[in-house]
Amino acid sequence: GQGLPSDARINALTMAGDGVVAGTDRGVFISYDAGEKWQPAQQGVGTESRVLCFATHGGRVFAGTQKHGVLLSDDAGVTWNAANAGLTDLFVRSLVVAGTRLYAGTDREGVFVSENSGFRWTNQRAGLPDSSQVFDLAVVDETVFAGLYSQGLYRWSTERGLWVKIGEVV
Repeated sequence: GQGLPSDARINALTMAGDGVVAGTDRGVFISYDAGEKWQPAQQGVGTESRVLCFATHGGRVFAGTQKHGVLLSDDAGVTWNAANAGLTDLFVRSLVVAGTRLYAGTDREGVFVSENSGFRWTNQRAGLPDSSQVFDLAVVDETVFAGLYSQGLYRWSTERGLWVKIGEVV
């Protein structure tokens, strides 16, 4: 599409309002004509922001970035602000919504959870190996799963308050 940087990969896509939002190695771009023409986000995401993932929650769009943590947009991706209170690992590889919670999978510190739309994050790494790289998060029937780089698949156990490796006897 016209307007996308030729030297940047598209890492993530989402729908927001009337547009398609693309997360690239050079920030966020928006298209209102099914991808024919793209324009950069107006504020809060510079060309140095590598955007890796998106999640939508309560009319908001969240972007996980390589160095800037979680960015939040209340206007369908046009402007962005940091939403990192309590988030101590600003390399966010994955985001997912489960019920009223927003989860962020990070590069070194496992998983963080926000119960207030990204305004405050709490680390939720109990049961995960040290320095867990969470490459993806998913929700199935209200259960959250975390796929770790070369360390397996884990599910959040609400009853036990920790992550349990899939295949281990509990």
